[in-house]
Amino acid sequence: MDFSIDIILVSNAKSFELEKLTFNAIQSSKPHPVTVIESNSKVNYAGAKTIHPSSPFNYNRYLNLGARHAKGDYIFFGNNDILFTAGWDKEIVNGMRAHNVKSASPYCPLTHKDQNIVEGSGVIYGLEIYKYFCGWAFIWERLLYDQVEKLDESFTFWCSDNVVVEQLKKLDEKHILVTSSIVHHVGGGSRTLIGIDDNLYNKYTKEELNKFNKLFNQNIHLKEEYYPKAKFLKGG
Repeated sequence: MDFSIDIILVSNAKSFELEKLTFNAIQSSKPHPVTVIESNSKVNYAGAKTIHPSSPFNYNRYLNLGARHAKGDYIFFGNNDILFTAGWDKEIVNGMRAHNVKSASPYCPLTHKDQNIVEGSGVIYGLEIYKYFCGWAFIWERLLYDQVEKLDESFTFWCSDNVVVEQLKKLDEKHILVTSSIVHHVGGGSRTLIGIDDNLYNKYTKEELNKFNKLFNQNIHLKEEYYPKAKFLKGG
């Protein structure tokens, strides 16, 4: 393998099920080194570097904490609720090299099938959140990360992906979805929202959305459309 990838995962193992999700992600990622930013101070992961952050939850800030330890050619940023498949790494790096881009996302059979995107249908350019730029799984050349210095930490949870896209736009960098690189987003995601109360849910979601629209003069829709299970998971 003529490239190296550091994998950064954000996790909050507030239940055994969620801890197991992270463990499974780590196991599927081999042989690449993994750094987990784990909010539960009592949980550590064999086979990965575990960092327990002292600062309040902020998705991109936690990814940045992990990226500080990255030494590889590429940095993969992701949720803990993902599963890598054999060859995902070669496919995505080959796609990035062939198209001379520094930012890419892998294909999720569950998510992208719903977007009418066919597995193995090639490389697709685009910055649309969820469809092409997947906040739960994206990879950058290390040189791109060094150029921006850090992922924008202006948002806590929702719109963390949107604001990274704005960083790419500012640099006139393209992004691709590599449909031959398969990384499963288990169950469609949204597990960060499990069990939180309505006030915190709104702070992480709708308040951030309103802030983003005002700051960037946009009118993006509520992400319940992107994460249809969000309302169910918050107990509503």
